[in-house]
Amino acid sequence: MIENYIEQLNRDRNVRFSHVPETTDEFHGKVSIGTESLELRISFNNHFPMEFPFFYLENSKRFYPHVDKDNKLCLFENSSLLINSVDPYIILLDAFDRAVEILSIEPGSTQYTSEILKEFNAYWGERSLLQLHMVTPKYTFNSFELLDSVCINHKIVLSDNKELSLSILDSYFNERTDSPYIIKTYFIKLSKFVSIPIKDVYTWKWLRLFILQNTTSSQKAKFKKILKNKYKTFRIFIILMIPGMKRDIPVGFSINRKGNSYKILEKVNDSKVKPLSIKMIDYEYMTLKTGTPSNLKDKRVLLLGCGSVGGYVAANLCQSGLCCIDILDKDILYVENVHRHILGFSDALKEKNKADLMSNYLEDHYPFAEIDPMNCVNRDVRELLKTPERLKNYDLIVSALGEPTINLEINKLLIEQKISVPFVVCFNEPYGIGGHAIAVNVTQGGCLRCLYSDILSGELISFSTSFVKEGQNFSKTISGCAGTYVEYSSLDTQQTALLTSRLCISVLKGETNTSTLLSWYGNSITLENNGFAVSDYYKACISSSKYNGIVQKSFEPIEVCPVCKMKHQQ
Repeated sequence: MIENYIEQLNRDRNVRFSHVPETTDEFHGKVSIGTESLELRISFNNHFPMEFPFFYLENSKRFYPHVDKDNKLCLFENSSLLINSVDPYIILLDAFDRAVEILSIEPGSTQYTSEILKEFNAYWGERSLLQLHMVTPKYTFNSFELLDSVCINHKIVLSDNKELSLSILDSYFNERTDSPYIIKTYFIKLSKFVSIPIKDVYTWKWLRLFILQNTTSSQKAKFKKILKNKYKTFRIFIILMIPGMKRDIPVGFSINRKGNSYKILEKVNDSKVKPLSIKMIDYEYMTLKTGTPSNLKDKRVLLLGCGSVGGYVAANLCQSGLCCIDILDKDILYVENVHRHILGFSDALKEKNKADLMSNYLEDHYPFAEIDPMNCVNRDVRELLKTPERLKNYDLIVSALGEPTINLEINKLLIEQKISVPFVVCFNEPYGIGGHAIAVNVTQGGCLRCLYSDILSGELISFSTSFVKEGQNFSKTISGCAGTYVEYSSLDTQQTALLTSRLCISVLKGETNTSTLLSWYGNSITLENNGFAVSDYYKACISSSKYNGIVQKSFEPIEVCPVCKMKHQQ
Protein backbone atom coordinates (compact mmCIF):
# COMPACT_ATOMS: atom_id res chain seq x y z
CA MET A 1 0.00 0.00 0.00
CA ILE A 2 2.79 2.47 0.92
CA GLU A 3 4.55 1.69 -2.36
CA ASN A 4 1.42 2.89 -4.17
CA TYR A 5 1.58 6.19 -2.30
CA ILE A 6 5.26 6.58 -3.24
CA GLU A 7 4.48 5.91 -6.92
CA GLN A 8 1.77 8.56 -6.81
CA LEU A 9 4.21 10.99 -5.16
CA ASN A 10 6.74 10.33 -7.94
CA ARG A 11 4.10 11.22 -10.54
CA ASP A 12 2.66 14.26 -8.78
CA ARG A 13 6.00 15.84 -7.80
CA ASN A 14 8.13 14.58 -10.70
CA VAL A 15 10.59 12.76 -8.45
CA ARG A 16 11.94 9.21 -8.34
CA PHE A 17 11.85 7.46 -4.98
CA SER A 18 12.47 3.73 -4.89
CA HIS A 19 12.36 1.09 -2.18
CA VAL A 20 15.55 0.66 -0.15
CA PRO A 21 16.59 -3.03 -0.30
CA GLU A 22 16.41 -5.06 2.93
CA THR A 23 14.10 -2.54 4.59
CA THR A 24 10.40 -2.71 5.22
CA ASP A 25 9.15 0.77 4.49
CA GLU A 26 12.06 2.99 3.48
CA PHE A 27 12.46 4.79 0.16
CA HIS A 28 15.39 6.68 -1.35
CA GLY A 29 15.38 9.38 -4.00
CA LYS A 30 16.74 12.71 -5.19
CA VAL A 31 15.06 16.09 -5.20
CA SER A 32 16.16 19.11 -7.22
CA ILE A 33 16.05 22.33 -5.20
CA GLY A 34 17.47 25.34 -7.02
CA THR A 35 20.84 24.30 -8.37
CA GLU A 36 21.24 21.48 -5.86
CA SER A 37 20.30 17.81 -6.14
CA LEU A 38 19.61 16.53 -2.63
CA GLU A 39 19.33 12.93 -1.50
CA LEU A 40 16.34 12.14 0.70
CA ARG A 41 15.22 9.02 2.50
CA ILE A 42 11.58 8.57 3.50
CA SER A 43 10.84 6.20 6.35
CA PHE A 44 7.44 4.98 7.54
CA ASN A 45 6.81 3.44 10.93
CA ASN A 46 3.94 1.35 12.24
CA HIS A 47 2.02 4.44 13.35
CA PHE A 48 1.53 5.82 9.83
CA PRO A 49 -0.91 7.44 8.96
CA MET A 50 -1.48 8.47 12.59
CA GLU A 51 2.01 9.99 12.36
CA PHE A 52 3.87 11.74 9.56
CA PRO A 53 6.56 9.80 7.69
CA PHE A 54 10.16 10.65 8.57
CA PHE A 55 12.41 12.45 6.09
CA TYR A 56 16.21 12.19 6.27
CA LEU A 57 18.74 14.30 4.37
CA GLU A 58 21.66 12.17 3.20
CA ASN A 59 25.20 13.21 2.27
CA SER A 60 24.51 16.90 2.87
CA LYS A 61 27.39 19.30 2.27
CA ARG A 62 26.21 22.16 4.46
CA PHE A 63 24.04 22.96 7.48
CA TYR A 64 20.28 23.13 7.04
CA PRO A 65 17.82 24.47 9.64
CA HIS A 66 15.42 21.95 11.19
CA VAL A 67 17.77 19.03 10.46
CA ASP A 68 19.07 17.24 13.57
CA LYS A 69 22.36 15.45 14.16
CA ASP A 70 20.89 12.23 12.72
CA ASN A 71 19.96 14.17 9.55
CA LYS A 72 16.26 13.85 10.32
CA LEU A 73 14.10 16.79 9.27
CA CYS A 74 11.83 18.34 11.88
CA LEU A 75 8.79 18.95 9.70
CA PHE A 76 6.12 20.23 12.05
CA GLU A 77 5.78 21.28 15.66
CA ASN A 78 4.22 18.35 17.50
CA SER A 79 2.27 20.48 19.96
CA SER A 80 -1.48 19.97 19.46
CA LEU A 81 -0.93 18.69 15.94
CA LEU A 82 -4.12 17.41 14.28
CA ILE A 83 -3.50 14.83 11.54
CA ASN A 84 -6.27 13.74 9.20
CA SER A 85 -5.43 10.04 8.99
CA VAL A 86 -8.34 9.29 6.64
CA ASP A 87 -6.23 10.06 3.54
CA PRO A 88 -2.68 8.66 4.01
CA TYR A 89 -1.45 9.94 0.65
CA ILE A 90 -2.30 13.54 1.51
CA ILE A 91 -0.29 13.12 4.73
CA LEU A 92 2.71 11.91 2.71
CA LEU A 93 2.30 14.74 0.20
CA ASP A 94 2.06 17.40 2.92
CA ALA A 95 5.17 16.02 4.61
CA PHE A 96 7.12 15.97 1.34
CA ASP A 97 6.13 19.54 0.48
CA ARG A 98 7.15 20.68 3.97
CA ALA A 99 10.53 18.95 3.60
CA VAL A 100 11.14 20.73 0.29
CA GLU A 101 10.06 24.03 1.85
CA ILE A 102 12.60 23.62 4.67
CA LEU A 103 15.44 22.63 2.35
CA SER A 104 14.67 25.58 0.05
CA ILE A 105 15.45 28.21 2.69
CA GLU A 106 18.33 30.30 1.34
CA PRO A 107 21.44 30.50 3.55
CA GLY A 108 21.99 34.03 4.80
CA SER A 109 18.38 35.06 4.26
CA THR A 110 16.24 36.59 7.00
CA GLN A 111 14.14 33.43 7.09
CA TYR A 112 17.25 31.25 7.38
CA THR A 113 18.45 33.24 10.40
CA SER A 114 14.99 33.22 11.97
CA GLU A 115 14.58 29.45 11.58
CA ILE A 116 18.02 28.77 13.08
CA LEU A 117 17.22 30.95 16.09
CA LYS A 118 14.06 28.96 16.80
CA GLU A 119 16.09 25.83 17.52
CA PHE A 120 19.56 27.22 18.13
CA ASN A 121 19.93 25.72 21.60
CA ALA A 122 19.05 22.29 20.23
CA TYR A 123 21.60 22.56 17.40
CA TRP A 124 24.28 23.80 19.78
CA GLY A 125 23.54 21.16 22.39
CA GLU A 126 23.89 18.38 19.81
CA ARG A 127 27.44 19.52 19.06
CA SER A 128 28.52 19.95 22.66
CA LEU A 129 30.10 17.42 25.01
CA LEU A 130 29.96 19.81 27.98
CA GLN A 131 26.97 21.42 29.68
CA LEU A 132 27.08 24.48 31.90
CA HIS A 133 24.16 25.48 34.13
CA MET A 134 23.91 29.24 34.31
CA VAL A 135 22.11 31.68 36.56
CA THR A 136 22.53 34.63 34.22
CA PRO A 137 24.93 37.15 35.78
CA LYS A 138 23.90 40.81 35.90
CA TYR A 139 25.20 42.57 32.82
CA THR A 140 24.77 45.65 30.63
CA PHE A 141 24.94 46.36 26.89
CA ASN A 142 28.71 46.86 27.22
CA SER A 143 29.55 43.97 29.54
CA PHE A 144 32.89 42.19 29.38
CA GLU A 145 33.24 40.28 32.63
CA LEU A 146 35.67 37.71 33.98
CA LEU A 147 33.75 35.20 36.12
CA ASP A 148 34.39 31.84 37.72
CA SER A 149 32.58 28.73 36.52
CA VAL A 150 32.59 26.19 39.33
CA CYS A 151 33.00 22.51 38.46
CA ILE A 152 32.54 19.50 40.75
CA ASN A 153 32.45 15.98 39.28
CA HIS A 154 31.69 17.29 35.77
CA LYS A 155 28.77 19.41 37.01
CA ILE A 156 29.43 23.04 36.06
CA VAL A 157 27.61 26.12 37.33
CA LEU A 158 28.11 29.80 36.53
CA SER A 159 26.49 32.67 38.41
CA ASP A 160 27.40 36.14 39.69
CA ASN A 161 29.69 34.71 42.35
CA LYS A 162 31.45 31.55 43.40
CA GLU A 163 29.48 31.21 46.65
CA LEU A 164 26.12 31.10 44.86
CA SER A 165 27.44 28.55 42.36
CA LEU A 166 28.71 26.33 45.18
CA SER A 167 25.35 26.61 46.92
CA ILE A 168 23.52 25.54 43.75
CA LEU A 169 25.86 22.59 43.26
CA ASP A 170 25.31 21.53 46.85
CA SER A 171 21.53 22.05 47.02
CA TYR A 172 20.42 20.85 43.60
CA PHE A 173 23.17 18.62 42.26
CA ASN A 174 24.25 17.12 45.58
CA GLU A 175 27.87 17.95 44.75
CA ARG A 176 30.19 19.47 47.33
CA THR A 177 33.93 19.76 47.92
CA ASP A 178 36.39 22.01 49.70
CA SER A 179 38.45 22.44 46.53
CA PRO A 180 36.22 22.85 43.44
CA TYR A 181 37.74 23.17 39.98
CA ILE A 182 37.47 26.78 38.79
CA ILE A 183 37.28 27.59 35.08
CA LYS A 184 37.91 31.19 34.08
CA THR A 185 34.93 32.38 32.07
CA TYR A 186 34.71 35.49 29.89
CA PHE A 187 31.14 36.76 29.74
CA ILE A 188 30.68 39.10 26.77
CA LYS A 189 27.57 40.93 25.55
CA LEU A 190 27.83 41.37 21.78
CA SER A 191 27.06 44.79 20.35
CA LYS A 192 24.43 43.61 17.86
CA PHE A 193 22.51 40.60 16.74
CA VAL A 194 24.61 38.24 14.69
CA SER A 195 24.02 34.62 13.79
CA ILE A 196 26.59 32.07 14.96
CA PRO A 197 27.29 29.73 12.05
CA ILE A 198 26.62 26.08 12.81
CA LYS A 199 29.79 24.18 11.88
CA ASP A 200 31.44 20.88 12.67
CA VAL A 201 34.77 22.52 13.51
CA TYR A 202 35.56 25.85 15.19
CA THR A 203 39.02 27.39 15.55
CA TRP A 204 40.43 29.86 18.03
CA LYS A 205 41.34 32.18 15.14
CA TRP A 206 37.73 32.22 13.91
CA LEU A 207 36.31 32.83 17.40
CA ARG A 208 38.86 35.54 18.16
CA LEU A 209 38.00 37.47 15.00
CA PHE A 210 34.28 36.92 15.52
CA ILE A 211 34.45 38.56 18.95
CA LEU A 212 36.52 41.50 17.69
CA GLN A 213 34.06 42.11 14.85
CA ASN A 214 30.97 42.13 17.07
CA THR A 215 31.92 44.07 20.21
CA THR A 216 32.18 47.73 21.19
CA SER A 217 35.46 49.63 21.20
CA SER A 218 35.85 49.34 24.98
CA GLN A 219 35.16 45.59 24.83
CA LYS A 220 37.70 45.20 22.01
CA ALA A 221 40.31 46.96 24.12
CA LYS A 222 39.71 44.58 27.04
CA PHE A 223 39.80 41.54 24.77
CA LYS A 224 43.01 42.61 23.03
CA LYS A 225 44.65 43.06 26.42
CA ILE A 226 43.73 39.48 27.31
CA LEU A 227 45.10 38.25 23.98
CA LYS A 228 48.56 39.53 24.97
CA ASN A 229 48.76 37.16 27.95
CA LYS A 230 51.06 34.14 27.65
CA TYR A 231 49.88 30.62 28.37
CA LYS A 232 51.35 27.16 28.18
CA THR A 233 48.34 25.12 29.22
CA PHE A 234 44.92 26.63 29.78
CA ARG A 235 41.21 25.99 29.78
CA ILE A 236 38.76 28.85 29.51
CA PHE A 237 35.10 29.35 28.69
CA ILE A 238 33.73 32.19 26.60
CA ILE A 239 30.03 32.97 26.81
CA LEU A 240 28.63 35.35 24.23
CA MET A 241 25.29 37.02 24.94
CA ILE A 242 23.72 37.71 21.55
CA PRO A 243 20.98 40.37 21.51
CA GLY A 244 17.66 38.78 20.56
CA MET A 245 14.20 40.14 19.82
CA LYS A 246 12.70 38.94 23.12
CA ARG A 247 15.71 37.95 25.20
CA ASP A 248 19.44 37.58 24.73
CA ILE A 249 20.76 34.24 23.52
CA PRO A 250 23.75 32.71 25.36
CA VAL A 251 26.30 30.87 23.22
CA GLY A 252 29.20 29.11 24.91
CA PHE A 253 32.63 27.95 23.80
CA SER A 254 35.20 25.86 25.63
CA ILE A 255 38.82 26.57 24.66
CA ASN A 256 41.46 24.11 25.81
CA ARG A 257 45.21 23.94 25.19
CA LYS A 258 47.89 21.58 26.41
CA GLY A 259 51.20 22.94 25.13
CA ASN A 260 54.91 22.46 25.70
CA SER A 261 55.84 26.13 25.39
CA TYR A 262 54.35 29.50 26.28
CA LYS A 263 52.48 31.44 23.62
CA ILE A 264 50.57 34.66 23.73
CA LEU A 265 46.88 33.93 23.44
CA GLU A 266 46.57 35.82 20.16
CA LYS A 267 49.09 33.50 18.48
CA VAL A 268 47.77 30.21 19.83
CA ASN A 269 46.91 27.91 16.91
CA ASP A 270 46.86 24.50 18.57
CA SER A 271 43.94 24.87 20.97
CA LYS A 272 40.70 22.91 20.81
CA VAL A 273 37.53 24.98 20.52
CA LYS A 274 34.29 23.16 21.27
CA PRO A 275 30.68 24.29 21.63
CA LEU A 276 29.61 24.61 25.27
CA SER A 277 25.94 23.86 25.90
CA ILE A 278 24.33 26.33 28.31
CA LYS A 279 21.34 25.34 30.41
CA MET A 280 19.65 28.42 31.83
CA ILE A 281 18.45 28.03 35.41
CA ASP A 282 17.73 31.64 36.30
CA TYR A 283 14.32 32.78 37.52
CA GLU A 284 13.33 34.76 34.43
CA TYR A 285 14.11 31.89 32.06
CA MET A 286 12.42 29.18 34.12
CA THR A 287 9.21 31.19 34.53
CA LEU A 288 9.13 32.27 30.88
CA LYS A 289 6.50 29.69 29.88
CA THR A 290 4.19 30.66 32.73
CA GLY A 291 3.78 34.29 31.69
CA THR A 292 4.72 35.29 35.23
CA PRO A 293 5.11 39.07 35.75
CA SER A 294 8.67 39.71 36.89
CA ASN A 295 7.53 41.78 39.89
CA LEU A 296 5.94 38.72 41.55
CA LYS A 297 9.44 37.57 42.44
CA ASP A 298 9.77 40.39 44.96
CA LYS A 299 6.35 40.02 46.59
CA ARG A 300 6.27 38.66 50.13
CA VAL A 301 3.37 36.49 51.29
CA LEU A 302 2.35 35.29 54.75
CA LEU A 303 0.55 31.94 54.60
CA LEU A 304 -1.31 30.92 57.75
CA GLY A 305 -1.86 27.17 57.70
CA CYS A 306 -0.28 24.71 55.29
CA GLY A 307 -2.60 21.76 55.73
CA SER A 308 -4.60 20.18 52.95
CA VAL A 309 -5.60 23.45 51.23
CA GLY A 310 -2.66 25.59 52.35
CA GLY A 311 -0.05 23.09 51.16
CA TYR A 312 -1.40 23.18 47.61
CA VAL A 313 -1.75 26.97 47.76
CA ALA A 314 1.93 27.28 48.75
CA ALA A 315 3.03 25.06 45.87
CA ASN A 316 0.79 26.87 43.39
CA LEU A 317 2.15 30.25 44.43
CA CYS A 318 5.74 29.06 44.03
CA GLN A 319 4.95 27.59 40.62
CA SER A 320 3.39 30.92 39.68
CA GLY A 321 6.68 32.68 40.35
CA LEU A 322 6.36 33.84 43.96
CA CYS A 323 9.58 33.29 45.88
CA CYS A 324 9.20 34.76 49.36
CA ILE A 325 6.62 32.97 51.51
CA ASP A 326 6.51 32.84 55.30
CA ILE A 327 4.48 29.87 56.55
CA LEU A 328 3.00 29.64 60.03
CA ASP A 329 1.46 26.35 61.16
CA LYS A 330 1.62 24.75 64.60
CA ASP A 331 0.52 21.25 63.52
CA ILE A 332 2.39 18.02 62.81
CA LEU A 333 1.86 16.08 59.57
CA TYR A 334 0.55 12.59 60.32
CA VAL A 335 0.01 9.64 57.99
CA GLU A 336 -3.79 9.92 58.10
CA ASN A 337 -3.46 13.26 56.25
CA VAL A 338 -1.38 11.97 53.35
CA HIS A 339 -4.22 11.39 50.89
CA ARG A 340 -5.37 14.98 50.95
CA HIS A 341 -2.05 16.76 51.43
CA ILE A 342 0.58 17.65 48.84
CA LEU A 343 3.27 16.03 51.01
CA GLY A 344 3.53 12.26 50.92
CA PHE A 345 3.93 9.25 53.14
CA SER A 346 7.70 9.55 53.60
CA ASP A 347 7.27 13.09 54.96
CA ALA A 348 4.40 12.06 57.24
CA LEU A 349 6.51 9.30 58.78
CA LYS A 350 8.89 11.96 60.08
CA GLU A 351 6.07 13.41 62.23
CA LYS A 352 7.50 16.90 61.93
CA ASN A 353 5.90 20.30 61.76
CA LYS A 354 4.00 20.90 58.51
CA ALA A 355 5.64 24.28 57.91
CA ASP A 356 9.14 22.80 58.24
CA LEU A 357 8.27 19.99 55.83
CA MET A 358 6.64 22.37 53.34
CA SER A 359 9.66 24.65 53.47
CA ASN A 360 11.97 21.77 52.53
CA TYR A 361 9.58 20.57 49.82
CA LEU A 362 9.21 23.99 48.17
CA GLU A 363 12.89 24.89 48.28
CA ASP A 364 13.78 21.48 46.83
CA HIS A 365 11.34 21.91 43.95
CA TYR A 366 11.75 25.61 43.15
CA PRO A 367 15.34 26.87 43.31
CA PHE A 368 14.51 30.53 43.92
CA ALA A 369 11.96 29.89 46.66
CA GLU A 370 12.85 31.44 50.01
CA ILE A 371 10.50 29.84 52.52
CA ASP A 372 10.53 30.80 56.19
CA PRO A 373 8.70 28.16 58.30
CA MET A 374 8.61 30.68 61.18
CA ASN A 375 10.19 28.21 63.56
CA CYS A 376 9.47 30.13 66.74
CA VAL A 377 8.72 28.73 70.20
CA ASN A 378 4.99 29.30 69.87
CA ARG A 379 3.67 28.74 66.37
CA ASP A 380 0.09 29.60 67.22
CA VAL A 381 -1.33 32.30 64.92
CA ARG A 382 -2.83 34.05 67.94
CA GLU A 383 0.69 34.60 69.26
CA LEU A 384 1.62 36.37 66.01
CA LEU A 385 -1.44 38.60 66.30
CA LYS A 386 -0.11 40.01 69.59
CA THR A 387 2.35 42.02 67.47
CA PRO A 388 0.16 43.13 64.54
CA GLU A 389 2.77 45.55 63.22
CA ARG A 390 4.59 42.50 61.82
CA LEU A 391 1.76 42.08 59.32
CA LYS A 392 2.85 45.30 57.61
CA ASN A 393 5.90 43.48 56.23
CA TYR A 394 3.83 41.54 53.70
CA ASP A 395 2.24 42.21 50.32
CA LEU A 396 -0.46 39.61 50.96
CA ILE A 397 -1.77 37.58 53.89
CA VAL A 398 -3.43 34.24 53.14
CA SER A 399 -5.32 32.19 55.70
CA ALA A 400 -5.90 28.52 54.97
CA LEU A 401 -6.60 27.79 58.64
CA GLY A 402 -10.26 26.92 58.21
CA GLU A 403 -10.81 28.75 61.51
CA PRO A 404 -13.47 31.46 61.08
CA THR A 405 -12.91 32.92 64.55
CA ILE A 406 -9.22 33.59 63.88
CA ASN A 407 -9.93 34.79 60.34
CA LEU A 408 -12.45 37.32 61.64
CA GLU A 409 -9.97 38.49 64.27
CA ILE A 410 -7.32 39.08 61.60
CA ASN A 411 -9.87 40.93 59.47
CA LYS A 412 -10.72 43.18 62.44
CA LEU A 413 -7.08 43.72 63.36
CA LEU A 414 -6.09 44.82 59.86
CA ILE A 415 -8.80 47.46 59.87
CA GLU A 416 -8.22 48.55 63.48
CA GLN A 417 -4.49 48.98 62.93
CA LYS A 418 -4.96 50.51 59.46
CA ILE A 419 -2.79 47.82 57.89
CA SER A 420 -3.46 48.03 54.17
CA VAL A 421 -2.31 44.51 53.29
CA PRO A 422 -4.81 42.45 51.25
CA PHE A 423 -6.22 39.43 53.07
CA VAL A 424 -7.31 36.21 51.33
CA VAL A 425 -9.24 33.53 53.23
CA CYS A 426 -9.94 30.03 51.88
CA PHE A 427 -11.67 26.89 53.13
CA ASN A 428 -13.50 23.76 52.02
CA GLU A 429 -17.06 22.78 52.78
CA PRO A 430 -17.82 19.11 53.65
CA TYR A 431 -18.42 16.13 51.39
CA GLY A 432 -17.24 17.78 48.18
CA ILE A 433 -20.11 20.25 48.04
CA GLY A 434 -17.76 23.19 47.50
CA GLY A 435 -15.08 25.58 48.63
CA HIS A 436 -14.44 29.31 48.89
CA ALA A 437 -11.72 31.92 48.43
CA ILE A 438 -12.38 35.45 49.69
CA ALA A 439 -10.28 38.57 49.10
CA VAL A 440 -10.78 41.53 51.45
CA ASN A 441 -8.85 44.60 52.65
CA VAL A 442 -8.26 45.60 49.05
CA THR A 443 -8.98 49.06 47.64
CA GLN A 444 -12.74 48.93 48.06
CA GLY A 445 -15.61 46.68 49.11
CA GLY A 446 -16.80 44.94 52.25
CA CYS A 447 -14.80 43.12 54.88
CA LEU A 448 -14.84 39.47 55.94
CA ARG A 449 -17.21 40.25 58.82
CA CYS A 450 -19.80 41.40 56.26
CA LEU A 451 -20.14 37.77 55.15
CA TYR A 452 -20.73 36.68 58.75
CA SER A 453 -23.22 39.42 59.68
CA ASP A 454 -26.99 39.41 59.85
CA ILE A 455 -28.04 42.00 57.26
CA LEU A 456 -30.60 43.56 59.62
CA SER A 457 -28.99 43.45 63.04
CA GLY A 458 -25.30 43.01 62.22
CA GLU A 459 -25.10 40.16 64.71
CA LEU A 460 -22.56 37.39 64.10
CA ILE A 461 -23.98 34.49 62.09
CA SER A 462 -22.60 31.51 60.21
CA PHE A 463 -21.01 32.12 56.81
CA SER A 464 -23.85 33.68 54.80
CA THR A 465 -22.93 32.12 51.45
CA SER A 466 -22.34 28.60 52.74
CA PHE A 467 -23.54 25.71 50.60
CA VAL A 468 -24.77 23.75 53.64
CA LYS A 469 -27.72 24.47 55.88
CA GLU A 470 -26.92 26.25 59.13
CA GLY A 471 -26.76 24.40 62.44
CA GLN A 472 -25.29 21.05 61.30
CA ASN A 473 -22.22 19.38 62.80
CA PHE A 474 -20.00 17.67 60.22
CA SER A 475 -17.14 16.64 62.50
CA LYS A 476 -16.02 13.02 62.58
CA THR A 477 -13.40 11.39 64.77
CA ILE A 478 -10.82 8.65 64.35
CA SER A 479 -9.49 8.53 67.92
CA GLY A 480 -11.18 11.03 70.17
CA CYS A 481 -10.96 14.82 70.10
CA ALA A 482 -7.39 14.82 68.77
CA GLY A 483 -8.53 12.93 65.68
CA THR A 484 -11.51 15.13 64.77
CA TYR A 485 -11.89 15.97 61.08
CA VAL A 486 -14.38 17.05 58.42
CA GLU A 487 -14.68 14.83 55.36
CA TYR A 488 -13.61 16.14 51.95
CA SER A 489 -11.30 14.74 49.30
CA SER A 490 -7.96 15.78 47.87
CA LEU A 491 -9.76 16.79 44.67
CA ASP A 492 -11.93 19.17 46.69
CA THR A 493 -8.82 20.54 48.35
CA GLN A 494 -7.03 21.10 45.06
CA GLN A 495 -10.07 22.80 43.54
CA THR A 496 -10.24 25.26 46.43
CA ALA A 497 -6.47 25.77 46.37
CA LEU A 498 -6.58 26.50 42.65
CA LEU A 499 -9.26 29.18 43.02
CA THR A 500 -7.39 30.63 45.98
CA SER A 501 -4.09 30.75 44.12
CA ARG A 502 -5.66 32.47 41.12
CA LEU A 503 -7.27 35.01 43.42
CA CYS A 504 -3.95 35.63 45.22
CA ILE A 505 -2.12 36.24 41.95
CA SER A 506 -4.89 38.54 40.74
CA VAL A 507 -4.65 40.58 43.95
CA LEU A 508 -0.84 40.81 43.76
CA LYS A 509 -1.00 41.90 40.12
CA GLY A 510 -3.47 44.64 41.05
CA GLU A 511 -6.26 43.14 38.98
CA THR A 512 -8.59 42.52 41.94
CA ASN A 513 -9.16 45.75 43.85
CA THR A 514 -12.71 45.08 45.09
CA SER A 515 -13.64 42.61 47.82
CA THR A 516 -14.33 39.34 46.01
CA LEU A 517 -15.95 36.01 46.85
CA LEU A 518 -14.89 33.15 44.59
CA SER A 519 -16.65 29.81 45.16
CA TRP A 520 -16.92 26.44 43.47
CA TYR A 521 -19.74 24.00 44.04
CA GLY A 522 -20.09 20.29 43.33
CA ASN A 523 -23.03 17.93 43.62
CA SER A 524 -24.79 17.26 46.91
CA ILE A 525 -25.18 13.48 46.59
CA THR A 526 -22.58 12.45 49.19
CA LEU A 527 -23.62 15.15 51.63
CA GLU A 528 -27.30 14.24 51.44
CA ASN A 529 -26.59 10.50 51.57
CA ASN A 530 -24.90 11.16 54.91
CA GLY A 531 -28.07 12.78 56.24
CA PHE A 532 -27.17 16.45 55.82
CA ALA A 533 -28.99 19.28 54.06
CA VAL A 534 -27.90 21.95 51.59
CA SER A 535 -28.55 25.67 51.98
CA ASP A 536 -30.96 27.81 50.01
CA TYR A 537 -27.91 29.59 48.58
CA TYR A 538 -26.66 26.28 47.16
CA LYS A 539 -30.07 25.60 45.63
CA ALA A 540 -29.98 28.98 43.94
CA CYS A 541 -26.50 28.29 42.55
CA ILE A 542 -27.44 24.95 40.99
CA SER A 543 -30.65 26.22 39.43
CA SER A 544 -28.76 26.76 36.18
CA SER A 545 -26.20 23.97 36.59
CA LYS A 546 -26.76 20.49 37.92
CA TYR A 547 -23.16 19.64 38.74
CA ASN A 548 -20.01 21.73 39.07
CA GLY A 549 -19.88 25.47 38.77
CA ILE A 550 -17.97 28.56 39.84
CA VAL A 551 -19.49 31.68 41.36
CA GLN A 552 -17.58 34.94 41.46
CA LYS A 553 -19.00 38.11 42.89
CA SER A 554 -17.87 41.36 44.43
CA PHE A 555 -19.46 42.49 47.65
CA GLU A 556 -19.91 45.89 49.24
CA PRO A 557 -19.91 46.76 52.96
CA ILE A 558 -23.20 46.21 54.74
CA GLU A 559 -24.35 49.13 56.85
CA VAL A 560 -24.75 47.12 60.04
CA CYS A 561 -21.31 45.40 59.92
CA PRO A 562 -19.57 46.46 63.16
CA VAL A 563 -16.08 46.25 61.64
CA CYS A 564 -16.96 48.34 58.59
CA LYS A 565 -18.65 50.86 60.92
CA MET A 566 -15.41 51.12 62.86
CA LYS A 567 -13.49 51.67 59.62
CA HIS A 568 -15.75 54.53 58.56
CA GLN A 569 -15.40 56.16 61.99
CA GLN A 570 -11.59 56.18 61.87
